[in-house]
Amino acid sequence: MAEFLNPPLCANIQDGVQCQEVAISVACSTCFLVQYCSLKCLKEHEEVHKKSVCNCDMMKSNWIPDWAKAKRTPQFADGSQDPALPFGPPKFFWGNMDAVDLLNLKKNEGTAAVDRDFGILCAASGDIRNVLKSIAGLPDGYTGQCSVVMNDIDFDIVARNAIFLLIAFHLKPEDATPAIIHLWYSAFLPPSILAMLQEKILPLIDDVCTKIANKSDNVPLGKIWTLELGQSLRVVFTKAEWNRLKAFLTVPSDMSVNEVNIIRLTQMRNPTRTDYRQKAAYNQWPAFRTCNEKFRRECILLPFGTSRKEFTSPNPTFLQTLPEWPFRDDAEPHCGWSHEDVLRGAQVAKEDMLGSLFFMVRDLLLAFCRRVQTFKIKFRLYALDARDLPTKLNRWNEELGMFDRIEVSNISDLAYVGPALCLWEFAPLLKPLSMNPHAAILFLFQGAVVEMDRHLTDDQRRADTFAANPQRYMTIPSYGNPLWDPDVYKFIQCADGLRDWDQSWARFEDELQLPAMVADMGLKMRTKEEHTLVKPWPKRMSKDASQEEFDFMVAKYCTGFERYVELVRKE
Repeated sequence: MAEFLNPPLCANIQDGVQCQEVAISVACSTCFLVQYCSLKCLKEHEEVHKKSVCNCDMMKSNWIPDWAKAKRTPQFADGSQDPALPFGPPKFFWGNMDAVDLLNLKKNEGTAAVDRDFGILCAASGDIRNVLKSIAGLPDGYTGQCSVVMNDIDFDIVARNAIFLLIAFHLKPEDATPAIIHLWYSAFLPPSILAMLQEKILPLIDDVCTKIANKSDNVPLGKIWTLELGQSLRVVFTKAEWNRLKAFLTVPSDMSVNEVNIIRLTQMRNPTRTDYRQKAAYNQWPAFRTCNEKFRRECILLPFGTSRKEFTSPNPTFLQTLPEWPFRDDAEPHCGWSHEDVLRGAQVAKEDMLGSLFFMVRDLLLAFCRRVQTFKIKFRLYALDARDLPTKLNRWNEELGMFDRIEVSNISDLAYVGPALCLWEFAPLLKPLSMNPHAAILFLFQGAVVEMDRHLTDDQRRADTFAANPQRYMTIPSYGNPLWDPDVYKFIQCADGLRDWDQSWARFEDELQLPAMVADMGLKMRTKEEHTLVKPWPKRMSKDASQEEFDFMVAKYCTGFERYVELVRKE
C-alpha cells in the first residue's frame, strides 16, 4: 500500500505510465498545480500540461461564467428555479464546517495532562473529522484513557464511521490510512485496497451477522472489538442495520465503473445546474477552481498531477442510495477543513489544494491510527436520534457516563432539536466543576442569526455590509449593473462573511432568553473572548483581514453567520 500512502508526485505521465522518481523541488512556475522530479521531466511533459492545465479556460484570471459571456440573466436569478433549493440528498459525508479539536488541550487542561482520562460525546457527529482531529491532538506519551461516544441519526454516516474505525483497529496504520482516505473521499478505489478490506474487514462484520441471524430485526445488538492495550470499539446496531453494513464493503456485481460515473455526473455536473456551479467557480481564484473542477470530474482525492489510473473499483460506501448519488452538487471535500489545516499539507506545487488536502488528511490519519493502536482509547457508536440517546441507552443498560466535552453540533438550531431540549438531554451528562473545570458543551447555530436578520430592512442590511468596508477587497458593482454581471452575485455572496452579526445574535439571545435557559440547567455561556475550543464566529473574517483571507473566504464559505456557543458549569 506504500504507493497509495505516498503517491508519486512527478506529473510526467507518458503513454499512461507515471514517473516514479521523487519530486520535491521542481514545480510548474505558471500554475504551481503540479511538480516534477527534474527539469527533464518538466520539459517532457510541458506541452501536454500547458495545453490541458495552464492554458485551460478556468486558469485564466479573466474567466467569466457562460451566462456572462452570453449576457443573459443566470437561471438562479431569472425566476425559473429556486436559488436556495439544494440539488441532491441532505447528506453530509464530508461535513460543511471546519474540523474542531474538541479537547484542544493547549487552551484547556494543558498538554501536560498526559495521564488524565477524557470522555467525549458527539451527539450528532457527522463524519469522523472532529474525532480524528481530537485524538490526533492528544500529547505524545498519553497514558490516560480517552472514551469517545459517537452518534448520528443517519445510518449511512455511522456505518462509514464504523468501517473507518474497524480499519484503524485492525490494519497497520500505513495500510489503514490510504484505505480510509479513499473510502472517505474518493468515488473509486484501487482494486487492491478494496480486496484488502474485503479480506480483512468484511469477515469481521460477516461474523457478527452470522451470530445474530436468529435475533429479532429491531432489537439493538452490540459487538465489541478489543486490542491488547485495552482499546475497544463497541458498535450497537439492529440486526437489519448489521446486515446493511455488509453492503458498505460490497460492490454489486452488475455495477460497472461507467454506470457509477453516469449516476455521479448526473448529480454533480447536471446541465440544469451549470449557472450555479459557475457562480461558485467565479468566486474562486484560478488554481482553486481548477482543482475543484478536476475533483468534480473525477471525484478521487489525490494530488493534482498524480495518475488516477489505478482507481477502477467503485467505492461501495457511496452506492447505498442508488439510483441517487449521496451528495448535494455543491459538496466539496475542503469544506470540512480550515484553510490553515489544508495548507499544512502543501507541497512544492503550492496551489494544489487537492494535494494539500490529501497530505494533511494523510498525516492526521497516520497520527490517529497510531494513537488508536498505542493509546488506551475506547469508542462506542450508535445510530439514534440524538433526542433519544440518553433514554435508550439507559433502557439498554448501556452506561453513558459523564463527559469532558459534549458536541451537540447544529441540532441545537431551532430548525432541528433546538437549544432547550438539547440542554435538557445533555447538560446532566457534563462533568461537574469538581471533576473538570474545563468541561464544556459545544452548540452550533447555523440559522439563528439569519432568522433574526429578517427583522431588518434592505437598507439596514446594506448599511451593515458597507460598514465592513468591502471596497478594501473588491470593486463594488453599481446599482445599475446588468443582471448578467457576475460581480453582482459575488458581492451579494461575500456580504454575509463581511457583516458584523453580533447585533442579530444579541436579538436571538434575547428572544429565546438563552442565557436564562442555560442558567436554569446549571450552566453559563462563555463570552466570545472566553472561548477555548473554537472561534465563536468560525467563518467570519477577522477585522483586519488580508486580501488572501478575503479571497479564501469568498472562494470557500460565502457565509459568516454560523455561531458556536461554549457552555460550562456555573461556579
